Amino acid sequence: MSIIQFRDVSFSYHTGECDFPALKNVNLEISPGSFVLICGATGCGKSSLFRALNGLVPHFYEGQFTGQVLVNGKDTRQFSTRDLSLEVGLVFQNPDNQLIAMNVERELAFGPENLGLSREKIIAQVEYALDVVNIQHLRKKSPLELSGGEQQRVAIASVLALNPPILALDEPTANLDPQRALDILAFLSQLKHQGKTILIVEHRLELVLPLVDKMVVMQNGRIAVEGSVEFVLRSQDPAIDALELPPIVELFKYMEKTYPRFSDIPFTVEKASEILFAKKNEGFKV
Repeated sequence: MSIIQFRDVSFSYHTGECDFPALKNVNLEISPGSFVLICGATGCGKSSLFRALNGLVPHFYEGQFTGQVLVNGKDTRQFSTRDLSLEVGLVFQNPDNQLIAMNVERELAFGPENLGLSREKIIAQVEYALDVVNIQHLRKKSPLELSGGEQQRVAIASVLALNPPILALDEPTANLDPQRALDILAFLSQLKHQGKTILIVEHRLELVLPLVDKMVVMQNGRIAVEGSVEFVLRSQDPAIDALELPPIVELFKYMEKTYPRFSDIPFTVEKASEILFAKKNEGFKV
């Protein structure tokens, strides 16, 4: 059974004189415990898709909404954003947009407190989030003292304090150097193996492609192509052309067209090296 279902979902923002269509007839199913990449050109509908996940669309953003979004069996039209925050934790691109407390411990307690949980439950949830994200040593520090990578971990911990089964992250590595970005993505992969469902919008595909189970490419508010990473990368859909594919992927896509014996598309240099050595041992010559 799918943990997330979009059924013919369309949404247009009310923007004064005219409506702006952001989602158009979106149909999508996500399995529990999967790691899913949502990508596409700027303005393709990725952020609106996330807003529909936790009920900001249609409860907060004014507009015309049709279709149905089911999150863990809950119709988002029939549940408040407060209720849906227990199902979906949304992490923004810039952690400054969601870190508001005096110290990390208070930051993590903010969500559970607003849900009216008991003191004992709040303490337990905060300790859980500190442990899972491995930031016990930061608990008394101000978010303003932290590095970008630490701030992003705190932002993730703040939604994990509610222990939602789904995490949706909008460009979580955008402001991080490559190593800190890899650290965050490796941590998200660990959460996936612990049973969390992870959805991520990410433009640095070379970092995330080796980790995800499914790839969804959007264009003009629609889902252009979806499936396994290899299936999507082999697609001839024009939406693929708008992606900044890793150079190694571009190279092997070219090799596949030129030399039919190249049937694999690697996502890492290490995997590409394995393929090339194997082809060399087979006597392949360019």
